Amino acid sequence: MPQYPIIKFDPTVPAKFADWFGPPAVLTAEDLEIHDRMLCGLFHNVRPQDFLEFIHTHDLAYNFYLRLALRRRRDKVIRHTNNEKFERQERELVQDAERRKQEVRWLFDVHGPTTRHRRDPLTDTKFAVELEVNEAKMNKQLAEIDAETNEKLAKVQKAKEAPIDEVACFDQWIDKEERIDEQLAEVDRNIRSTLELLDEHRTGLGRRLRQVADEIVDVEFAEESTPACEEAVGPKQSASGPITVSSVAELPSPPPSQTSGSTPIRSDGPQKSALPPGGGPA
Repeated sequence: MPQYPIIKFDPTVPAKFADWFGPPAVLTAEDLEIHDRMLCGLFHNVRPQDFLEFIHTHDLAYNFYLRLALRRRRDKVIRHTNNEKFERQERELVQDAERRKQEVRWLFDVHGPTTRHRRDPLTDTKFAVELEVNEAKMNKQLAEIDAETNEKLAKVQKAKEAPIDEVACFDQWIDKEERIDEQLAEVDRNIRSTLELLDEHRTGLGRRLRQVADEIVDVEFAEESTPACEEAVGPKQSASGPITVSSVAELPSPPPSQTSGSTPIRSDGPQKSALPPGGGPA
């Protein structure tokens, strides 16, 4: 199994970027930690050399974090839609139970005002007994409603924790996922654009600027000697430029050499004409 180098987290890198550009636009401390680790990894890979490259590296780190956050959000969309369906059922069950319990309370009306036309101890006692019986009946019915509601809520909670049926709620989560995919495509375009800007700056303007600066710093003056080939041709030829095949062809050819007897003619250079011993022509 291949071994890959692990970039160690350097807290000075995100601190330097935060000092220049401010804190990143993240929501939680966990998101901040993810962003800082991405920034540290990109810093070690890109190795920015000037301020523009620092800006591009900062933009890359945020877009990489945003892409990861959108992907995690897309994975949660189906679960959230499934939970919304069951939460709506739970709210409906609770509201229906409260409505039924209110009807029971209104029916018995044990806490309402009592009117007595005359003060009769026997009548008051009967009324108190009747009131107590009605209150017991009301509490019993309220308890039955609560037990029934709790049983239904338990079934809903069990269904909520069961595996998700994506087909059942497809029409509820597909629009949200498509919107997240559109945002992911936009983030990917931003990442490619930032990488192109970083590459153009590093191989284009930034490289030329650094080259000019290096040439200005490292330049040395040296006087070059005249080449030997230019001295052989003469000042007129050397002034016109270096010796080429065409310039050699234009040179005047030497006169033909005369030989006598078996004297061989050498081809490696111009030869002087041989004269007879008497000093006159042969």
